[in-house]
Parts: sequence; C-alpha cells; structure tokens
Amino acid sequence: MPARWGQVRIKFKDRLYIVAGAKDGANSPPENPDAYPQWTTVNDVWSTDNPEDPTSWKKHETPRWRRRMWPGLVVHGDLLYLTGGWDNFNAVNLNDTWRSPDGGNWERVTVTESYPARHAPTLFSFEGRILMVCGNTNVSPSVQNDVWQLCPA
Repeated sequence: MPARWGQVRIKFKDRLYIVAGAKDGANSPPENPDAYPQWTTVNDVWSTDNPEDPTSWKKHETPRWRRRMWPGLVVHGDLLYLTGGWDNFNAVNLNDTWRSPDGGNWERVTVTESYPARHAPTLFSFEGRILMVCGNTNVSPSVQNDVWQLCPA
C-alpha cells in the first residue's frame, strides 16, 4: 500500500480499512494551485486481515466517489459510510455520502438533510443513527461546532 496521510482508518468485518487520503508529490497535471498543489489526493480503498504483514494489503476496486482527503468514515449496521472530505483537485469541501457492504462496491446515498460541505468531520453510529460532529467548512468560523444527523433515505 502506498504511503499516505489525510486518510481514514476503520476496522470492519475483521479487516482493517484505509480509505482515501493524499500522498506527497504533485499530481500531473498539478492539483489546484489555490489548494495544496504539492499533494495528490486519492480515491482508493485498501484492506487487510493482518496489518503486520505488508504483503497482505488488498486494493479494492476504485470507487466512483471523487478523490478526497480528510473524509469521515463510520461503520453503521453492516455497512461502511463515507461522507465529506476535501477535494484538492477542485479546491472544495464535499458533502456527498456513500456506503459499501465490503469496501469495494460503493453506492451514493441520499440523506434526508443536507449539511454544509466540510472536511475532517467525526462520525458516530449511535442508537440507529449516523451523527456527524464538527468539521472544517473553510467559511469563518471554519471549524464548526455543530451536530448533524445523517439519515440515509
């Protein structure tokens, strides 16, 4: 698995998943000069059942969601949910939500209440709901102090 940062990590179905993020080095062509042109964001998913063995990492099929760093990720029920993040190529925060039963097959989800686009949200699965707390919207004040309930339709 390539080195990266700005990714999210989670244990799901006895596997460790690493999702999205960025790697050092400019993309070709470089990503948005108004953002972080020295980094390349990714939209890949890797998992392993033995994180101590570097040869055990499996790359899943490339998801249809836009590449991003600093997204939110949570296990809710028997699914992975990914939301938000920073699209470095277009220099915008995201507010889309996706779910997967296996880390390889992703489906876009419509949520009942749209939240302001952001990166670095914290997600919780709580009493049958997905709660999104805080995050950075890049709008003053950029670090939010809010809670949103994401109810997949």
